[in-house]
Amino acid sequence: MKQTFLSVVFAVLAIGVMAQEIGDGGFENKWKEFPVNGKSQSTYWDFSLDDVTDLFMTLNSLYEIPDDPLPTKLTAFRETDAHSGNYAIKLQSVNFTNNLFVPGVLGTVDRNFANIYLSENYIEVEKPFAYKPRYLTGFFKYMPVNGDSAEIYIKSYNEGDLLGEGSLKIKGTFSEWTPFRLCVNYEGIGEYTDATHIEMLFIASAAYDWNNLENCRGQAGTALYLDDLAFDYEPGEYACESIILNVRNMITHKDIKVYPTPASHDLYFEFSERIPRGQITIYDLTGAEIASTTIEDNHATIPVANVANGIYFYKVTGSKQMICTGKVVVKH
Repeated sequence: MKQTFLSVVFAVLAIGVMAQEIGDGGFENKWKEFPVNGKSQSTYWDFSLDDVTDLFMTLNSLYEIPDDPLPTKLTAFRETDAHSGNYAIKLQSVNFTNNLFVPGVLGTVDRNFANIYLSENYIEVEKPFAYKPRYLTGFFKYMPVNGDSAEIYIKSYNEGDLLGEGSLKIKGTFSEWTPFRLCVNYEGIGEYTDATHIEMLFIASAAYDWNNLENCRGQAGTALYLDDLAFDYEPGEYACESIILNVRNMITHKDIKVYPTPASHDLYFEFSERIPRGQITIYDLTGAEIASTTIEDNHATIPVANVANGIYFYKVTGSKQMICTGKVVVKH
């Protein structure tokens, strides 16, 4: 029963978002405790922006299906070595049985997709989303086993018609947090058509077959880590290409101090090293620029006394290259 269920579940996963930040794209909230071998493990479950829109789901709900003889394992875990904040998410591929390989997957389906499928033989695999993001950005680490590879992809639809798509393959080991930018290409597909739905998938092992899970290939133990996922709606800022950014001059959250948190009058940035031609830009949740300043030596100050309370994003650039991103809170 569960093998059939898994084949349908993996047919496709979708994700919906209401702002530039992808809900809890920093994976700080909504962790659920699962007992494994007598020990509890905090596991990313799901979250909602409101009572209607459910966002990210992992495949861990398969662990809770009652009275099923096929053994299942968790494939998503809370990671404390985050790019920013307290937590990130770890997707790990596993073998359910000798013949059934399951990749670590993050995406979004109905909150109760397991029960719905078991009772109605039907699963909703798309989420309403009325915007057309140009880029998906974020940070990842990747620990493949025996040459495994990962994939991130996104598709935009208008009532079932494809408007735009993009994908990024990850090959090799990335032991440090590494930024990526995935471009959604609308040209020649549906550039001037409004979007109604969106589909997104993060897959630790890219050799998958969602029509027949028994054809999935990959290596148990392969792990994909994700943090600080966000959408960018600025067309024309970059050439439309999906890339893993050069990290030779990147800094991590351990190399930057941003304080106070929350900020009420001034927001201070201090860096562990000098950033040539450095600049900091602050954006609101819609992607609108709120403030900008240059970095003098290894520090900068941005006044926020006249900025409304809320969550904002900052982007640090140097010599016209992105250095790092993060979130700040303003509260008067």
